[in-house]
Amino acid sequence: MDRGAEFIEHLPQLRSYARALTGSQNSGDQLVIAVLRRLGQKRHSSNKKSKILLFEVLSILWNGLVGEQLRNINEPSGETKPVDDRPCARQQLSRQALLLVELENFSQDEAAQILHVSAEKFQSILLVAQSEVTAPIATDTPNR
Repeated sequence: MDRGAEFIEHLPQLRSYARALTGSQNSGDQLVIAVLRRLGQKRHSSNKKSKILLFEVLSILWNGLVGEQLRNINEPSGETKPVDDRPCARQQLSRQALLLVELENFSQDEAAQILHVSAEKFQSILLVAQSEVTAPIATDTPNR
């Protein structure tokens, strides 16, 4: 199977992940289009699996200017979000780590590769993400 066909095979999963990151299908699709454009501009002779390469490019774009532009748009009004409402880089990375492992079923090593961090760093990021998710649940008390 050629690289383009492999990319097409993984597009539904990439769109789902992009939607989870951006919070909307429209923004997610814009991010996926940016990924495909980026991959179309360069010849990738990488030995990486096509799926990992797609998610890696998406991560690079999401953590860069494309992601910044998408995070700043408040759909549907198109107004810019206040700076205080924007997630910090650490929160973005922990969210991506959690989504890659729990939603997209990547191994921790694959997810670390996608995010360009060491396996040890990834484990610490994932632990933070998991504690951020479980902390509100642990502190909720039933109303009596």
